[in-house]
Amino acid sequence: MKQRTYIVIEYKPFFPSYGPSSEAVPLTAYWSNTSAIIEQEALWLSWAGVDAVLIDWSPATMVQDISQINWLYIDHTTQLLEVYHEMDLAHLPHPKVIILIGIDNGPHRASAQVLNYILNWVYTHYVNNPDLNTSLFYYNGKPTLIMLDGSFTNHTFRDPRFTIFFMGFHLENIMNAPPSKPYHDNPWCYWSWMDGVLTPIIVYCNESPLAVTVSTAFFPDIKPNDVGWTAPGAVGRENGATLIQEWVIPMIYRPKFIIINDWNQFSGECLHPTGPYLDQYSPEYSQDIEPTFLNSTGCMGKWQGGWGYYYLVLLKALIMLYRGETPNATIIAIAQPLNNYTVYTHQPSMLNTTNYIVLNGYTMLIRWTYVGKAPSSFTVVLDGKVIATNLTSTWYMLDLYGLPKGWHTIRILANGAVTYFNLTEAYYELVNASNTPLPCEAEVSFYYAG
Repeated sequence: MKQRTYIVIEYKPFFPSYGPSSEAVPLTAYWSNTSAIIEQEALWLSWAGVDAVLIDWSPATMVQDISQINWLYIDHTTQLLEVYHEMDLAHLPHPKVIILIGIDNGPHRASAQVLNYILNWVYTHYVNNPDLNTSLFYYNGKPTLIMLDGSFTNHTFRDPRFTIFFMGFHLENIMNAPPSKPYHDNPWCYWSWMDGVLTPIIVYCNESPLAVTVSTAFFPDIKPNDVGWTAPGAVGRENGATLIQEWVIPMIYRPKFIIINDWNQFSGECLHPTGPYLDQYSPEYSQDIEPTFLNSTGCMGKWQGGWGYYYLVLLKALIMLYRGETPNATIIAIAQPLNNYTVYTHQPSMLNTTNYIVLNGYTMLIRWTYVGKAPSSFTVVLDGKVIATNLTSTWYMLDLYGLPKGWHTIRILANGAVTYFNLTEAYYELVNASNTPLPCEAEVSFYYAG
């Protein structure tokens, strides 16, 4: 019998989670009813198959004195639990709740007084509240808490009232995982907020796979000049290809927890002139999954774009594949070129878009990735015309010389493979799984400017 894997998504308790530095505009950005936002997000997440939200209190609790605690995070979480209770009464599905409490992230640290106060408060107001405690996530018979400890030095902390796990950052560096194996036997059972590699670290605890964190995009941990999203080696969303490639690891190792980075941060340092850029940066270099408007303007006009329902539907497709609900399915995405980007063969003198790429000549790389059943081969289609077939690689060099300026469409057909979601339509609507297998393909459009 296969062990149960819990799908947990990182979550900010703000309704809506949107502001001047948001990289895109969530569909709930202009809703005035906060309870309606909480309910809609819960319904979306439950629909996707998410078991629990990991509500981030770390900015609120990494302080030295109780008077410095930011109660906005806590009050909003209480409201969320109250809405979840009303959803229970109405027989509506919602995720369970895990709280992330900050101990130490390097620059900031919680005092022992603050930490004990917060844990006592959670136990008194949530665990002992019969209306709210049914929405908490229980593991090994106890409500579960995660302790954010970026220094990896506070793992001796215990509280017998809770099941406690610890969380750090960039386990690929901290844990010194062997380069030949994407895992490390971690005696302190640390989870990761985000790893900076395409093969995220499987955390082994007591010689069994405990947890892995997958991201829609990521940046490496570069010390001492940690500049985040503008660092060499940062990997963007790539039309969902990054998340798909990272999903291969949990498919192999089947951990007890898969953590998704993340749902709704929608904030960052994009307005800072020099960075560092460590939260969300742009529509491409960010990790939020919550549905957005497609043609929105983010970061006070600095960025253009959004992703509609695409990443929510992709997440559901990946979870269903993981749980064996879409047998023999394949999920594919085109990593390059980026969807709806303008392609130049030379550096233009003027730009009227933030979404563009500049090639070195007339040759453009098309690259794709997949998870699930391996296709027998691939076919490349440009504007409805087959230009390459029986490919066994996951890339193709497209010659643009003579291609008319204007919009063009690339499709990759995964031969001998099927899927259950039309991800192309997911940009525009919440796409349900098909009752019958569909041809497995991916599509992107680009504007060729010559």
